[in-house]
Amino acid sequence: MINRFNLFKGILLSTLYIILVRLYLVNELNKHLIGILSDSFWLTGVSTLYVIYLLQNTGLKLHRSYFRIRTFEYSAKFYSVIGIPWFKRIIQKYPLPNSTLKMNLKGRSRSAILRLENQMREAEEIHVFGFLLVFLLSIIFYLQRDIWFLLWFTVFNIIMNVYPIFLQRYNRNRVRILLGNYFIE
Repeated sequence: MINRFNLFKGILLSTLYIILVRLYLVNELNKHLIGILSDSFWLTGVSTLYVIYLLQNTGLKLHRSYFRIRTFEYSAKFYSVIGIPWFKRIIQKYPLPNSTLKMNLKGRSRSAILRLENQMREAEEIHVFGFLLVFLLSIIFYLQRDIWFLLWFTVFNIIMNVYPIFLQRYNRNRVRILLGNYFIE
């Protein structure tokens, strides 16, 4: 049976999220660039936080085949071309909660490294579902408002979701090479 408090909390958070999106959708005050940038940034961030809540409370997961490292990913060249090492250096300079980027793997046990790899999968899932939700929002805002929302939602979605997805995949690939196991179940 579903815990009544969790059900209430889920309904409340979902309602608040829908109200927030609806308010931004009809907010005619933010037709200028700074307002559009602000709306796009905050809605992308809030949407990702909402996705974290949903994933923690619904059991929604990506299929395990999604996490298989693809052939083109074995080489770091792909990640270098799209700027992941540069993005990683920027992220490492700023404090992030629950960041796996600052962990030192030297001297860690195999089970600790496998736990880290699992945390990376969870973070990647959050960003994948966050990307999908923000992409859907950007289309809705484009249809209701104007193309500038589509443009800036896309920019912030790439920065806040797409690059972290690639960064998690890049790091998980390095962990798998370290472990000598290219497909961890």
